[in-house]
Amino acid sequence: MEIIELLNNIKVLDKYCFNKDIQVNGISVDSRCVKNENIFVCTKGDKYDSHNDMEKLQKVIDVFIVDKINKKIPKCQILVENTHKILLKLLFNFNKIDKNKIKIIGVTGTNGKTSTSFYTYYLLKSLGKNVAVLGTNGCMINGDKYPSSLTTPDPKEFVALFKKMIKRNVSYLIMEVSAHAVKCNRVRGIDFEIGAFTNLTQDHLDDFYNLNNYAFYKLQFLKQCKKQVINIDDKYGKMFEKECSNSFSLSFTKCEECRYMCKIHKNFLSISFDNKEINFETNLIADFSLKNMAMALLICNELGFNLAQNKNILLNVPDVEGRYNIFLFGNKTICIDYAHSPDAIEQVLKNLKEKSNDIIVVFGASGFRDCKKRKKMGLIASKYASYIILTADNPRYENVNDICYQISEGIKKVDYVVIKNREEAIKYAFSIAKDNSVIAILGKGNEESQDICSVDIPYSDIDMVNSLIKQKKV
Repeated sequence: MEIIELLNNIKVLDKYCFNKDIQVNGISVDSRCVKNENIFVCTKGDKYDSHNDMEKLQKVIDVFIVDKINKKIPKCQILVENTHKILLKLLFNFNKIDKNKIKIIGVTGTNGKTSTSFYTYYLLKSLGKNVAVLGTNGCMINGDKYPSSLTTPDPKEFVALFKKMIKRNVSYLIMEVSAHAVKCNRVRGIDFEIGAFTNLTQDHLDDFYNLNNYAFYKLQFLKQCKKQVINIDDKYGKMFEKECSNSFSLSFTKCEECRYMCKIHKNFLSISFDNKEINFETNLIADFSLKNMAMALLICNELGFNLAQNKNILLNVPDVEGRYNIFLFGNKTICIDYAHSPDAIEQVLKNLKEKSNDIIVVFGASGFRDCKKRKKMGLIASKYASYIILTADNPRYENVNDICYQISEGIKKVDYVVIKNREEAIKYAFSIAKDNSVIAILGKGNEESQDICSVDIPYSDIDMVNSLIKQKKV
């Protein structure tokens, strides 16, 4: 491929030592692992600026794509406004990908991204479409799973997965969009057919410092989409709706101005719009699951599919891995959920409270992440729990006892214990559970490792629970 072809539809501000005959072998963004690539995209981050690597790379790189030209480097340099923003376009051009072959739906929000994405995937697949879903639980293409390193992958990984999707004749991709990915310009260059917003509550303040900054990046993403489906029961959702020119509002409370009105009762879901009401019976048992399903139904409706086409479509919805997964052992109930923010913990425990007044909660908090939420997590857990077991949850380099102490500062009028080893904590929960007790194991969901001192140690809450149930049955 010639350099001119690579730069197709890229706004070039200036050129230095330009040679139109350069042939492109590959594109690199990481100076530590340049192999056969001869194009290097320099990027500036919070901690590192790879423009500083140009001198050492000039022997192997033919073209630098830059935010600032360095005339001390006698190599071809292409100046663009922001290298982060054009990286995906460059990768699409290099791989000769027609990105319009797949309609892309993005789901953002503090909680509910994974479930809403999965439910949308399930609905479209049930309607006979070739579909992919991409997010915290990895990448699923027409039922086959592929690994993915981040909730919203970096551009090179995204393009590699996108190529697989095209080969599998995928028509729709539903992907989770994190605020961090928006901040890092990872989704610039993706044309989203629909952007869906679930909610915004406290989380990730280690990265965004306050909720307004966090909300800013959610809104930036939504503005990037052709259409928006927005939950306006959330106060930030109300603000976003006013800022988005082609938004469709969703409310679970009385709202005459909403495009969609939803009601939930037990396992029933009804949706009102255009002076008609459609009722669904589902196999979902948690309020927040039904709300996420409502969002998925509205996304499909805005894509042009008839909501009433198959009213039995929700009777056999499979579990979302690591989200409100229920295990039964005798008269005891065990719930594993990814909840790791104050609001998510409250939603899970509030639903479990309907099952039992005896709830044993096992949870911790991630190390070197938003520590401001820890006390609130303790307070909310003590609101619903009869007993709390604090333990490790990806502590990284942080001391588990210090993390648990910060959580315990919020615990009120409930006994608790600290058991640093997560396996031992769950075993202890099993040992003290009575008939009709509920054990809520929160924070990791379907994760398959523990990050301890930046070493991923194999571990799974789901495997642990299955093992204990098996042992008890023997």
